[in-house]
Order: sequence, then C-alpha cells, then structure tokens
Amino acid sequence: MDDAVQSSPPKRRKQLDLGHLTLTEKQSIVNMYKQSLIDQPTLKMIAVVDNISVAMGVAKSTVYRTLKEYKGTGTLLFTPSWRAT
Repeated sequence: MDDAVQSSPPKRRKQLDLGHLTLTEKQSIVNMYKQSLIDQPTLKMIAVVDNISVAMGVAKSTVYRTLKEYKGTGTLLFTPSWRAT
C-alpha cells in the first residue's frame, strides 16, 4: 500500500446553498483578499483569486465580482434572497 497521505477534495458550497452570497461570505472573501495582500504582496491577482476560490468553494467569477463591488463602493451590499424564509 502507498503511505502517501491522501487529502480530501476541496469543499464546495452545498447544492442547497447556491445562489446569492451572504454578507458574511462576501466579507470573508474581502478579508482573505486583504490578508493575502499583507502576507504575499507580490502575488498576482489571478493567484490570489484562485486561492480564495478554492478555500471558499465558490467560483472565480464570484470572487472577482465581490472584490469589484468592494473596490468600487468601499463597502459590501446586502443581496436579499429571492426565497421567503
């Protein structure tokens, strides 16, 4: 048998949770972005977005869109769910 440690695949968002990101999820993306700029200031944007995408389990386009919203307005906007809860 092989003694190599097998890691599980990265977790994606649950199928039921797909849709708009919560404000907390958006804030997590921004916080990860800010932290990666502090930790590795020479890292290119595409690498930062890729790392965040894998860690959060969201699409790269979602990360780009969230960062664009944050950079454009300086804040994150709440997106109400279309589903009644």
